Amino acid sequence: MQIPKPPEKRKNPNTGARQNIFVTFTYLRYKWIVNKLSRLTKLIGRYLEQFRAQGVMHRIDGQDVSSNDQFETKSPADHTALAQVSRGGASEIDQAAKAAKKAFADWSGATGKARRDILHAVADGIVARAEEIAFIEAMDTGQTIRFMSKAA
Repeated sequence: MQIPKPPEKRKNPNTGARQNIFVTFTYLRYKWIVNKLSRLTKLIGRYLEQFRAQGVMHRIDGQDVSSNDQFETKSPADHTALAQVSRGGASEIDQAAKAAKKAFADWSGATGKARRDILHAVADGIVARAEEIAFIEAMDTGQTIRFMSKAA
């Protein structure tokens, strides 16, 4: 990515302190933008690489399950390929339904406190990965990271 040069800091005796404050403000804003772009570039590598390498699979009975039928998801912002996504079919639906039926006995027999603890652990995991979730969803949907971070 080509980063533009910062605005020049120069003294102009005719404009006085207001011009110097404006130039300083512009330079600080430039530095903030460059830092933000650098951080976003690192996030792209860190968060999206796992999906580019493995693709997006189904999670059935605690296992990642890939299907033969896949499609490519693209960023709506620039149409770059993000990942291959498994398209669920009858086989995956059948596997998921059997896994849910098998898990229902344990879930329905659990106490309210045990269920609460499980759901809180899931919520804590979402909170811990909120930045990652917001970034990935922003790339996938085209929404701003600011909006998606509130949604995540």
